[in-house]
Amino acid sequence: MSDLMVASALTELRRLVLTDASAEPAQMSLQLRTLQRRGLSKLDLVVQLERIRARNDAQNEDEQTEENAILALELVEGASHLGLSWDAVQTAVAWVPLAVKFSQLQAGAVHALSASDLLPSRPVMRAGVVHQGLVNRQWELLVKREYKPTTADFFRAPKAGLTTRPAALLSPGDRLVYEGLAEAVAIASSTVLPPHVVWPRGRDTSGTHSDFVNAPQAWDSEFVIRTDISNFYESVDHAYLSVVIGNHLGLRGAFPIALEAFLNSVMRSEVGLPQGPLGSDVLASAYLVDIDQELVRRNWPIARYADDILIGASSIEQARARLRDLEGLLRERGLSLANEKTRILRTSTYRGALDSEESRRLREKVHKEVARWFDEHPDPRYEGIVDAMELPEQLQWDVLYHQSVSWEEVLAEISDRTLPPWIRAYERVYSAEARRLAGGGYPDAPEALSAGDLKECFLFMSTDVGRIDLHDTHAVIDWHPTLVRDVSAYLRARAAVEAETEAVAEFLIQRLGREHGNDLEMAWLLAPAVENQRLARLLKIALKAAVAAIDRPLTAATAFRALDNIGVFADGSDSAVLERFTPALGMEVVLSRNRYNPDSGPRPIEEAPNPS
Repeated sequence: MSDLMVASALTELRRLVLTDASAEPAQMSLQLRTLQRRGLSKLDLVVQLERIRARNDAQNEDEQTEENAILALELVEGASHLGLSWDAVQTAVAWVPLAVKFSQLQAGAVHALSASDLLPSRPVMRAGVVHQGLVNRQWELLVKREYKPTTADFFRAPKAGLTTRPAALLSPGDRLVYEGLAEAVAIASSTVLPPHVVWPRGRDTSGTHSDFVNAPQAWDSEFVIRTDISNFYESVDHAYLSVVIGNHLGLRGAFPIALEAFLNSVMRSEVGLPQGPLGSDVLASAYLVDIDQELVRRNWPIARYADDILIGASSIEQARARLRDLEGLLRERGLSLANEKTRILRTSTYRGALDSEESRRLREKVHKEVARWFDEHPDPRYEGIVDAMELPEQLQWDVLYHQSVSWEEVLAEISDRTLPPWIRAYERVYSAEARRLAGGGYPDAPEALSAGDLKECFLFMSTDVGRIDLHDTHAVIDWHPTLVRDVSAYLRARAAVEAETEAVAEFLIQRLGREHGNDLEMAWLLAPAVENQRLARLLKIALKAAVAAIDRPLTAATAFRALDNIGVFADGSDSAVLERFTPALGMEVVLSRNRYNPDSGPRPIEEAPNPS
């Protein structure tokens, strides 16, 4: 709406207040709501009305005008059912259309509709289809002031130590708006963030975790501080974020207000970023931009990768002082360092310290098992295989610990060296640990394998499957829920072997039959059935029961995808099932089917100026 239209609405408001007759509350409320939706704040409206009262007091002292003005003020305060609402949603309704540009909405759509790395993988929709349908529809809603944010779907994602972290799915419209807002922040922050911020730098994904961990090698520092921010994404204060973005990224005017109101609306809280959407990485990094700039001003050797931080120091005293200073800077905005992950190390031993004692112990066990295999299977072709099969150090960093390289890339690199004795060794080591846990052992026992060790086992075992007892794997998942993706990858590889598909189906049926279990874990474990039709048919009854269950929506969505791929819903019964999903989860299911028809949406529209 133009400034002229805002002026017209203000003129009508004054007319209603200054009339000789009693103002009609419904008409008064309509004009006030019109101004509210055009971006006028509660304070703006109060100021306009108080000016009318002051002028009336000075000139006419008309009692009816005073009564009408008081009625309007009561409506502004929300004193009746016709009163205005000033909650976060209403603020977002008014301000988001003023903050998001069509170009940002369009650029952010690729990220909005990409697959979440928290959920089982799905096809990615082509950009052309996105731009011709969903983006244009969302832009029309913004132009017409019909867009209204909704609360996200929240679920718990497993963390190390049997804890969980909150994750969120946004509705389709909220995804587009969120990534559109993040697009503006990405552009502004990419040139403002100091070079020591490895990732994320706006939308730039070229920085790797290897770049981060190797940064201290270029420092002239005797000590390295290694730390990270505790519960970072959950602790981002929306009001503080809007201030940082306005003051340090130059995104002023409507933008900070719109972003804060949007986050308050979808998160149902004034703190926390939705974990899962790619835009949250952009906003989280921008949240620390002024701290990054302050540390550059102090000339600290530093590297940051999201919430992981490395700092150089010349002495142990300086290292401790810098830790205290960093804690003070973070405390000002409600953040703290994770004490259990904070270490001060000599630079000379920094890399060696990251190669944990647990990993060395695993390699020793594997070497013993390989040597045992040699004794049982003498063959000159295998001479020297133990040394030849050592994983490259870079691969250990990128894959086994930091997950910056995909499983497919790893397997492609090492497939020519995954010889039978080495794989058998990992299977024996894994099986011994799984039996120990299933028999009542604890994961913190001196002889226990770490989650990283078990991840390495699954990596190798996935290249030649079928030799471990899946029953004991229940205990591994129970104690190490963060391994659920690795177990899922192993099950996918094992189910692809026809002779092993039934064993995988039996394991999944047992897992589904448990009364208690994390919804996201079960969704990942069922993911192989989405790709393997034979497995899905073996699980058909169990999958139908999972779809019907209401307490595990993520599991139900994955089960639906598996049944859909074997034609269970060819009779058109899918519509009734899809209606049971929330808009956020339903969108994930629809995108996974990859059947979006651009003709069902509005025709492409030309870029229009921001509604104002």
